[in-house]
Amino acid sequence: MSERYVLDTTAPGTPPATLAQAKAYLRIDSTDEDDTLGLMLEAAILACEAYTARAFSDRTWTGYFDGFPLWGPRFVLQKNSIDSVTSVEYLKWDGISADVWTTVPSTDYYLKPSQSYAELLNFGAAEPVDATEWPYDEVSERHPEESVRVVFVTAADQNLPAMLPAVFEILAAMWANRGDCLAALSSGTFGLLAQNYILQSGAATFLDPYRYSRI
Repeated sequence: MSERYVLDTTAPGTPPATLAQAKAYLRIDSTDEDDTLGLMLEAAILACEAYTARAFSDRTWTGYFDGFPLWGPRFVLQKNSIDSVTSVEYLKWDGISADVWTTVPSTDYYLKPSQSYAELLNFGAAEPVDATEWPYDEVSERHPEESVRVVFVTAADQNLPAMLPAVFEILAAMWANRGDCLAALSSGTFGLLAQNYILQSGAATFLDPYRYSRI
């Protein structure tokens, strides 16, 4: 199943680290590059979240999928520290001229916490025998790559204080290589560099004890 997660920047929650803290860590007094440093700080936080599958602040996400899972009632969300699910919607042909987002009733599914990399969104009142099926037959085939979307909220992980030093370790590595870093951020390829920054900066020392494993 293909999937894509989009962060709702209009509801960012309380940041785990501030620009002032970042500047103090890097010993920067000037305000000339505040915008650049702020961009890098956010990228460092997201890199830590992606590496650990834990949330570093309260955030709202939208996950886009190419359909409902065909192997059963379990809907795997590749995020953790999920606090609640706001909505589950799918594109449905209106019978006339367009596909419209249709909401799945919240009484038809529940959120099941997991101790692995992913959260499981289970459909139905019980699993797996009595689970209500997802509306497979109603999903439009006109948008095969993103026909289902799930809006959910992640809550800041309780282990955040122990993991937070990793953000500044990564930020220092990014700042030392800011030319390459900014080029990657602007081209949308920063994810390819993030793993190297985590391993080379020593940030993994703070993150590995709390990293969820893939399932």
